Amino acid sequence: SKPQDEVLQPVNPRQQGKAMEKERCDHRGFRTDYVLGAAARSKFDMVFEAEKENAFKAISSMKEHDFAFIRRSDGQWTYSILAYRSFETIRNNTEECMTFVTSDFGATKMVKKSQWVTSIRLVS
Repeated sequence: SKPQDEVLQPVNPRQQGKAMEKERCDHRGFRTDYVLGAAARSKFDMVFEAEKENAFKAISSMKEHDFAFIRRSDGQWTYSILAYRSFETIRNNTEECMTFVTSDFGATKMVKKSQWVTSIRLVS
């Protein structure tokens, strides 16, 4: 017998969007009241750990597509998503880094491990 051709069903964009929204919601720190690149509106939207060791442990546990607030060079905290972790050689020193997408048009910021505690805050 001849195998039947697979029939492709059209994708309903609304259902696809809902599925994508659910997937995004499963990532730590996702908030519906923020968009990528938005400035933190309140210090209560961020987790501040008084103990540096606790902050470092929490930040170290981040996985790809988790959300956080990243301190920008102007001192402002912006809502971002962790794109990937890598090891980068900077001035002959190899260091673990996290790269965050900081805007809806794809701008990124790389944060070296030595700066995690001062430059990354988890979302509350």
